Amino acid sequence: MPTKKPAIQIAIEAPWTLGDVAASRFAVLFLLALAVARRAGQPTVPVYSLHFAGQTGTAFPMALSRAFKQFAQAGITVGWGRNARADASALSVRGRVHGPFWLAQGELERLTFCVNGKRITPAVQKSLLARMSGMAQSAAESTVGEGLGRQLEAQLERWMRVFVLRQSAEEGRLSLPEVMDGFSRVHHRDVPESSGDASPLWALNLQARYARLARKGDEARALYKELRRRCRSAALKRGDDDSFQRLPVLDAMSEIGLAWCDHQDNRSAAALMRLEQMSDRFEGDAASLRLSSRLAAEYFNLRALARRALLLGASHEQPEQDAVQVLRDMQLALVCAVETDSLTLMEAVASNLGYSLWLLAPALQQRVGADAGRRLAVRWILTGEALARRHGLGSGSYWNIIYICRIARGAVVGADDAADLEGATQSESPIDWRSRIWSLADLRSELAHDEGDASDPAVRELHALCELLLPPSLPDWFALTGRMLDAVSEDAGDPTISPIQRCAAMLEHLWQLVLHDRAKEAAELRRKLEAQLAALQVAQRKYFRADLARLPRL
Repeated sequence: MPTKKPAIQIAIEAPWTLGDVAASRFAVLFLLALAVARRAGQPTVPVYSLHFAGQTGTAFPMALSRAFKQFAQAGITVGWGRNARADASALSVRGRVHGPFWLAQGELERLTFCVNGKRITPAVQKSLLARMSGMAQSAAESTVGEGLGRQLEAQLERWMRVFVLRQSAEEGRLSLPEVMDGFSRVHHRDVPESSGDASPLWALNLQARYARLARKGDEARALYKELRRRCRSAALKRGDDDSFQRLPVLDAMSEIGLAWCDHQDNRSAAALMRLEQMSDRFEGDAASLRLSSRLAAEYFNLRALARRALLLGASHEQPEQDAVQVLRDMQLALVCAVETDSLTLMEAVASNLGYSLWLLAPALQQRVGADAGRRLAVRWILTGEALARRHGLGSGSYWNIIYICRIARGAVVGADDAADLEGATQSESPIDWRSRIWSLADLRSELAHDEGDASDPAVRELHALCELLLPPSLPDWFALTGRMLDAVSEDAGDPTISPIQRCAAMLEHLWQLVLHDRAKEAAELRRKLEAQLAALQVAQRKYFRADLARLPRL
């Protein structure tokens, strides 16, 4: 009866040992690979799977020879060749370098792998091998080369689709329905849970975003909720997987997306509540708002807009401190947008900041004078519009021009006479009203001669913005709004131009028609505008009807 061989303790750390025998790192990982493969049902390990230890080329035969010498000294039998049942002692050393390699019968049971003198389980052995060698060594993974290559290729292909679709959407080369369909195809593809690929989640996030921009509120909400569910499910399953450490960012994006949906549905209080709850959930030094400047910019920008909406909708006087908080959030959003180098974010925040300065002017009278605040508001809006035009952002959007037109016809309304204005309009003529309007010529003059050193490059650039967007060749607001309305009419089938934006462009030109005594044209355009109001939400219709009521009678 053969004598039972003693157990051998193998140290998977420096100093590397096979029992009492000092060994090389290569020899220890070699044995570990053989053991992991055997447990997985793989009797042999091909030679290419052993190059993981850093021994390649001409160094490999020498490292292999030293390892077999150490195996012999430790009394561990390792064979080579395709017959794993052969007698290892009878094998020829010639050709050993070509493998494959295997543990002799009964050897696996003798081997005890340890770290810090403590025995580790087979599962930990497999994990350690993968981490220390840089590749998985299980039986199923020993043919990994080709399989991993295909997996990586598919993953890179998905990311390429995400990048191309995002860029095409931003540049307006694809319609929003096409963009959403493209992202849907990416995240609906079968992706192995173990792939560590986050591209389907990002595709889902972007599909939800563009659904929201297309005003498909119910679809956007459903997609954001699905994104949130998948993010949290993946986080639970993956634990500390390095590939998914940024899942909290996507999770937070889903919450911000849902808050955007609330805000767009004129439920700004609900949006603000969701944002505050989100802040509590994602706080801390490694929180999502700290991990992603873009996320933070979206968060502060939306919080400012929600607070602004609640202030403007309040029946009581706007508290100064609340108006200042809106501007603080806008400034934080601007800082974060600059951090990201995102021109799209900078354009959006700059425009929102400018329009907020005007909308909240009554509450900011003590902080910013009426004239200075008006100029500052227009400058910020012009800055945003310049970014959009120079870099092809916000394709099809006329909001910045609409904002400036609104400021021009409303800038003369002070906090004291605003309450009397509605009644005054019924008796005043268009001539009286024209005297109240901030003319385009006066606007150019104020912006061009604003305080500042003319030699300052920044001042020169600010003056250039006015020349770019409100050139001397543009005679007046009537010409500007007419051109804008023509452009909106030509783009009647463009889904990026929302119904409220079309109505806003019509309203601004209607004002100019009234102020220029174009009674017949004004009456026709008013009928068209009123017919369009049915497509708007209740709160939006309320704004337009209130503004129509302010129009002077012809």
